[in-house]
Amino acid sequence: MPRQLRAEEAYRSDACASVTSLEEAIRHVERVRSLSIRTRPLRALGDTSVCGLLLVEGQRCTIFHAPASSAIHRLQCLLHELGHLLLRHDLLAQSTPTLARFLPDVRLEVGDRLFGRADLSDGDEIEAERLADLLAAGIRQRPQHPIGLEEFLG
Repeated sequence: MPRQLRAEEAYRSDACASVTSLEEAIRHVERVRSLSIRTRPLRALGDTSVCGLLLVEGQRCTIFHAPASSAIHRLQCLLHELGHLLLRHDLLAQSTPTLARFLPDVRLEVGDRLFGRADLSDGDEIEAERLADLLAAGIRQRPQHPIGLEEFLG
């Protein structure tokens, strides 16, 4: 199945269409994957091309994100990493230990896995971004959750 269709299938089969906010998206992924997820800004990412890191420690995940320039950018970065979890990329892909340089205060234990975008044209990255786009579109179309330009323009 083509990757775009896999993202769309994950969106439908995991009942993502009911997600109406970032917080709800996090809770949804926690339920679907039986994980505990937390998000943390990471200043070390601020001047890099890496906007998010996913640290998987057993059943606990931390999504580190760059201090975002806007609410929309932060939303997209976090949804992208949630997309990887929904698509189960963390179970199939190789960890990227060189990214540990961004987390000098975090001690990686045996079995911990760290993921981050190394290649924008990688199939997993494209697939996660497509799923993030679908989630974001659903969130932005909810009038009770303004997240688009109306947030800045009123």
